[in-house]
Amino acid sequence: MQRPNFRWDVKVPDHINIAVSKQAEARSLRLLQALFTALERRGHKVGLGDRGQIQVTVLDENCELFVRERQRQVRRESPKRADKAAPFESARPYDLVHTGELEFRIEWRFGKQTVREGAPA
Repeated sequence: MQRPNFRWDVKVPDHINIAVSKQAEARSLRLLQALFTALERRGHKVGLGDRGQIQVTVLDENCELFVRERQRQVRRESPKRADKAAPFESARPYDLVHTGELEFRIEWRFGKQTVREGAPA
């Protein structure tokens, strides 16, 4: 079995705009690579869009592709110290944590479609 020719330590190009945790980065890049390969085999174009995003051209229609990892709110632990909170400490009672679920959003001239995956097994 031949090893893949990938280097995950290389910086991702700016137009590959993915908003995922470090743990989900390699998986999201593998999914994007599979998607790009399938689109290009069918004669569609994948490249850099006008706004610096991933642009896919299908049947002369330009679409932008965005990838993000879903997040959920988790209640923050209340401080156990008796003194006042630090002046720059956030007053929000929740933190956002990544869920591991990826979301692909495709936007085109007259609309958008979001595809979400289920929780990883």
